[in-house]
Amino acid sequence: MVRQNTSLTIGDNEPYSGKALNYTMDRHAEARGLPYLTLEFRQDLINTPEGVASFAALTQAMLMDIL
Repeated sequence: MVRQNTSLTIGDNEPYSGKALNYTMDRHAEARGLPYLTLEFRQDLINTPEGVASFAALTQAMLMDIL
């Protein structure tokens, strides 16, 4: 769903994979065998109430598809 939104640039976290130095995920999720998801948003896209509302709706729709 999100990748089909052509107004956004979506991809893997680059130049680093996000698999190293993830203290919170390693300690609280992986160490206990819990599934987890990390989302990262560009700050310049959520620096207004409209941007926050837009990405909140997008995140909600994405999570509803996953769950």
